[in-house]
Amino acid sequence: MVFSDRKQAGQLLGEKLVDFAHREDVVILAIPRGGVIVGFELAKKLHAPLQVLVTKKIGAPENSELAIGAVAEDGRPIFNEDLVRRLHVTDAYLRTATALVHKKIADYIQQFRDGKVLHVSGKVVIITDDGVATGSTMEAALSWLQGKHASEIILAVPTGAKESMVRLEKLADRTVVLDTPLWFTAVGQFYRNFPQVTDREVKQILRAS
Repeated sequence: MVFSDRKQAGQLLGEKLVDFAHREDVVILAIPRGGVIVGFELAKKLHAPLQVLVTKKIGAPENSELAIGAVAEDGRPIFNEDLVRRLHVTDAYLRTATALVHKKIADYIQQFRDGKVLHVSGKVVIITDDGVATGSTMEAALSWLQGKHASEIILAVPTGAKESMVRLEKLADRTVVLDTPLWFTAVGQFYRNFPQVTDREVKQILRAS
């Protein structure tokens, strides 16, 4: 399945979640930046509030786009031990990269939520992104949510690598995904229009929601 853009992907995903519309206990959490566009469409469809859950990937040496791990808001890193081992990533690199990601997360929480803490206790949380490749950032997000006493955690994404989704669905109460192709190299291959999303766009979307 190929989507025209993130907006269409969010609209199609929202159709699979209509049972959660108009419920006061539902909240949409989107992973910035691309996930915020998908999340905005879900929020409109379900008439639910939208917030961001900040996670950042830890890129591989000499290939920052390849996630060898990720960090969520609690600062705890999650590493893909197999990738770390195969790429011979040093402990020194992991420490330095993790420290840089911590700073970015703090900056994003200040930018996108004015530094406010997320409270999801007792809520049905629908966590979304524009897609799942290695699954590192989503794994960090779901792991963070595990200790926040949500009444239900629903992982909802337009597309995801099959192997990653099998791993992630164990961390959610329910999973909704429109397509899990076997051949998956990058999220962008499943979108005809997949531009970079800026911090400014994220802030505009959050204000509009």
